[in-house]
Amino acid sequence: MSEKEQNLPSADPDRQLGYYNEAEDEISLKDLIFTLWRHRSIIVVLSLSFIFVVVAAATWIYSKQQITNRVSLEFKLEFEGADRSEYPNGLRFSTADILSTPVLSEVYEENDLKRYIGFPEFKGGLTITQTNDKLRILEYEYAGKLNQKNLSLEERDRLEAEFLEKKKTALLPIYTFSCGYSEKMNSIPEGLIAKVLIDTLRIWANHADRVKGVNKYQYSLVSRNILSEKDLEEQDYLVATDMLRTATRRISNDIKRLQQIPGGTTAKVGDKNVSLQDLQYRMEDVQQFKLSPLIGLIRQSGASKEETITLAYLRNRLFELNLKEDAASANVAVYENSLNKYIRRTRGALATADGDTVLTPSLKQGVTTNVPAMIPQFGATFLDNLIEMAQENSNMMFRQQISEKVIKSGLNKVEINIDKKYYQELYDRISVDHLQNDGFEAYKKKALEQINFTHKEIYNILMRSIDEINAIYPLFRNIF
Repeated sequence: MSEKEQNLPSADPDRQLGYYNEAEDEISLKDLIFTLWRHRSIIVVLSLSFIFVVVAAATWIYSKQQITNRVSLEFKLEFEGADRSEYPNGLRFSTADILSTPVLSEVYEENDLKRYIGFPEFKGGLTITQTNDKLRILEYEYAGKLNQKNLSLEERDRLEAEFLEKKKTALLPIYTFSCGYSEKMNSIPEGLIAKVLIDTLRIWANHADRVKGVNKYQYSLVSRNILSEKDLEEQDYLVATDMLRTATRRISNDIKRLQQIPGGTTAKVGDKNVSLQDLQYRMEDVQQFKLSPLIGLIRQSGASKEETITLAYLRNRLFELNLKEDAASANVAVYENSLNKYIRRTRGALATADGDTVLTPSLKQGVTTNVPAMIPQFGATFLDNLIEMAQENSNMMFRQQISEKVIKSGLNKVEINIDKKYYQELYDRISVDHLQNDGFEAYKKKALEQINFTHKEIYNILMRSIDEINAIYPLFRNIF
């Protein structure tokens, strides 16, 4: 075959079709490249124009965005209860109190901010956030320690105790008070914005003190209204004496409460410098040297304006005390039963097998042993796991709380029994028929005079003590 014949396409139709397709593809690609090359100037111009349009649009959008500047002030709350989000008097504290409308309205008016911005925009630009990096680092540190393998329960308990102790010192109430100002507020001097932040905290503190009384101890003290001299005169002798006993107890309880306030033992009023300790001694003297002899006099003389009413009063008091005694006994029984069941259940979790003590699955996590325990990888948050750990190791605390309730209910029952004996003896004494003779009638008449005189004397002492208590309280009611 000649060279010319070798270069001719094959006679096979399929091979001829593939040949022409390859030739057409090559021609089409070359044509495309040549075409683009011929129009390269137009393509470059269009590309640059598109880029310019995009850049211009982005610049226009960026220029239309509202740029917000921010002035911040960091502060820490150091009043009692701040770490518990409570004011010193026990009311709930929230940062929303600082940004409340009454506080900000006063700040707005005091600094004459209406020259620069409307009140809604001013209020919307203020924010308060709490920052505590120390606590966050502490959580990460102990999360890593508690996730270690081959950690025994003893080591785990120790780490938990360390964390909770350090957490108390890390819970510092530190806040960041910020004011974000935009174009609408650009006319406000930055120094004025800083002053506004300081004024807001100052006005909030004054408002909380003046309106809520948050830096004052909130004690409701007895007043003269607890007793009426007219009621004492109209009531039966025994009922009036009981009213004086109750008032004396209430006054004494208020004195003890005020003595717990810092500085309470040093506060004095009046020309004689009467202190709370003096008032407490006075109440004890009234009980021992006034009321007790008075009750004895009533018991011995059987003095009564209307014996039927007196006996009815005593029966009712005995009925109430019996109910309270039953309730106290029931409380003691419930607490003791709960504690015994809990102890039996705990002990029942310990089973013996072939003389060896083993732990049931329900108690394996609650008993401290020397066997290393594998700590699982926690899926919940670290603090949730700490709560679970505290629940697992709260056996001792539970038993202690139940024991305290048993003791408290038992002491309450003892006090009720004492009152029962007191009223029962009075009832038995007054219900006995007294010998009606000239000597007894004279004695009874003199006893009635003494009873009336002592009632007035005790009443005057109690009223004077109430006035002195209410005079002492304002001297140290301010916490700061």
